[in-house]
Amino acid sequence: MASVAQMHRWFRRQKAVLVAGFATALIIMLPAIGWTQTESTDPNLAKIVQSLVGTWQGTLEYRDFQSDDRVRIPVQSVEMSIHGNILLRKFIFQDGNNQVDRLSVATYDPEENVWREAYVGDGFVETYDSKIRVISYRAQAWRMEFLRDGEDNGRAAILRETMSWDGTKLTSLNEVRYKLTGRGEKRWQFRNTLTLTPRKG
Repeated sequence: MASVAQMHRWFRRQKAVLVAGFATALIIMLPAIGWTQTESTDPNLAKIVQSLVGTWQGTLEYRDFQSDDRVRIPVQSVEMSIHGNILLRKFIFQDGNNQVDRLSVATYDPEENVWREAYVGDGFVETYDSKIRVISYRAQAWRMEFLRDGEDNGRAAILRETMSWDGTKLTSLNEVRYKLTGRGEKRWQFRNTLTLTPRKG
C-alpha cells in the first residue's frame, strides 16, 4: 500500500498535468493577438508587458473575510513569460504548510481595449475581461489600471487592480467597490496586494 507521502506526491503530479492541460486549452481558446506596439491602444502597453518577463518573488498580503485581518504570506516564485499572443504567469505561494499553485493566461484585445484573462487554481477556472488603462509610463517607473464588473464575497462589485513598477519592485494592488446604494458605495476597499522583486540567480 502506498504511503501518505507517496499519495501526496501522486496527487501533486496529477495536478501539474491538469494545470498544463488547462493552460494548453486556454491558449488555444484565446484570440491570436500579439504583443506589438501597433496593436495596442497605448503603445506603452507592449513595453510594460515585455518588462514583466522573468522570475519574481515577494509577498502576498490579503484581507481575511472572516476576521477582517490582513494576512501576509510568502510568494516563492512568479514566472512570467510570453508565448506568441499569450502572457503566461505561474504563481507559487506558501500558505502555512501548504504550497499553493496558480496559473494565469492572458491576452489583449485592442479592438475593445480589453485584457482577457483566465485564472486556474485547485479545481476551478475563472475568466474575466478588464478594461485596461496605462496611467503613466517611463522606462523605470510605470503604472496601469485594470477595471471590471464582478462579485466580491458574493456581492456585486467593481473590481480594480492597479499594477505599478517603481524601478525596484512590482506591486499589484486589488481593491473593490460595492455597487449597493447607500453609505460607502464610492469607497474603494483593500482586498490584496502582491509585492514582487526580480529573483536573482
